[in-house]
Amino acid sequence: MIDNLFYISEIDVGVGAEVFLNTYESNHCVRVLRLKREDSLYVTNGKGSLFRAVLVQEASKACLLRIEERFDQ
Repeated sequence: MIDNLFYISEIDVGVGAEVFLNTYESNHCVRVLRLKREDSLYVTNGKGSLFRAVLVQEASKACLLRIEERFDQ
């Protein structure tokens, strides 16, 4: 089971890349789920790619994530 799944529509990056969550997803990440720096989460683009990421910088308007693994269907 995957906990903490977030959506970034245009994500298509490799391992080690850094990406930002949008304001809605960032707010949910830090204020609702209360995730902190170095917590793991997953991101999907809704097109068959799944990414395991680590929270690098927590902010309610733009969380910065580092991609750790990529899974494609």
